[in-house]
Amino acid sequence: MQYTIEQASAADGMIRAARQVQMIKWCRSEAAGRVDVRASHSCAAGQEAAHA
Repeated sequence: MQYTIEQASAADGMIRAARQVQMIKWCRSEAAGRVDVRASHSCAAGQEAAHA
């Protein structure tokens, strides 16, 4: 199957856009994971202090 330069260029643009969206989703997920870990540690520390 052969593609014209225009078709290949359009496909390349879609692939780049999809990769960018995936990277943004990964970064948000990674950041959310870090926030959750920090929040759970601070909550646990607060509960231990309340029980002491």
